[in-house]
Parts: sequence; structure tokens; C-alpha cells
Amino acid sequence: MKFAALATFAAALIVPCAVAQLNPTQIADAIADIAKLSQNTNNALSGLSTKTLGPQVVKIGHALVDNFKEIVKTTTKAVSAIEATPPFLGFDFAVDAVDSDEASPGAIIVMAFSNFVAVHQALLETVIGESTPFAQFRLTAPIAAILRSLEGIVDSLAYGLIGLIPTREISERRDISALQAFQDSIMSGKEKLDLAFANSITKYSEKCTPSLIYPITLPTCKPA
Repeated sequence: MKFAALATFAAALIVPCAVAQLNPTQIADAIADIAKLSQNTNNALSGLSTKTLGPQVVKIGHALVDNFKEIVKTTTKAVSAIEATPPFLGFDFAVDAVDSDEASPGAIIVMAFSNFVAVHQALLETVIGESTPFAQFRLTAPIAAILRSLEGIVDSLAYGLIGLIPTREISERRDISALQAFQDSIMSGKEKLDLAFANSITKYSEKCTPSLIYPITLPTCKPA
């Protein structure tokens, strides 16, 4: 498993401090760094199955919680820096760029967030798919708890990005389509993640009874 390497990877991330004012590229880079942590977490779950021995399942479960905590910590730092950044006056919020080399500042952020959304959708889908071994060894509760924490800070990230839109500029500009498109893109991603988090938290909140002859028969789980 590669969970142990994630802590080293996270420590090496350069996330701007909470008092820094970021530019669009720095914001996109911070979002991309979080996505890398989450992608590595997903990759590390690939070998888990009902054939995995109990002690290894427990080890993987504890490592999963620790790595989710690291993702929450890293995202919290990014959110603090984004929230410390004032709204971008005169900012090009156009989000219809096709090529990143020609992308506007708004498109750079939207592309990074869209990738962030896709990575976390895939991670949460994997987590749901691997719930059976964790349920058998009574590891679902701590995973559900950290998923709730991650959901909260991801919401804060989305709202922080929307907070970059200058309300004064909206009120003064006749053409606000680009600003609206930026906001809609962020909210669309947030809504996708809201659903993915809801599904995963619901799954890990189930009340499960371990099987006495696992994995011949699987644990029995009922909605909380």
C-alpha cells in the first residue's frame, strides 16, 4: 500500500499561508495539490477486497482516516488563503476556454475545480465500493465522521471561489454572463460532490453486523 507515502507528499505541498493574497494560478495550483492527495488515496485503496486479511483491513482503514484528515488539513489551508484574497476587480471570469494555454484566469480556476470534483467523485465511489471489508471489521464509523469533515471544508472551498466574484463589479456591468457562468460552474461541481458525499456518508452510517463466516457470507447492514 502507498498510504505511508501520502504524509510525505502532503508535507511537501507548498500551500500559501492564510494571510496571503493569491492570484488565479496559485489558487488553481492549490486545488490541484489537494486533488493529487485524493488521487493517491484512491490509488492506495485499489488492492482492498473481501479477500484481504483482517489485520490488513484494519491497517488500511486507519490509514484511510489519517489520509482523509491530511486532505482536510490541506484543504483548510487553501480555503484560508482563498478567503484572505479579496474579490478580483477587472478579473476575466470567462470559462469557455478549450486550451489551458489560452485560458482566462476564470477558466484556469474552473478547470482546476472541475478536475478536483472528478477526482473526489472517483475517490468517494471507490470508498463506497470498498465498504464491505470496513463494515466487517467495524471501521465504518470513523470513516463516516471524517467524510463529514471533508464535505464541510469542500463546501467552504466552493463558496470561497464564488467569493472571488466582486459584487460591485456585478452591479456596475451590463454583461454579467461570464461572472454568472463562473459561479454556475463552481456550484455545479459542488452539487455533484454534495451527492457523492451524501451517498458515501449514508453508506458508512449504516448499522452493520459482522458475519461469523466472512467472507463466505458478508456483514449485514441496515440504514441508520
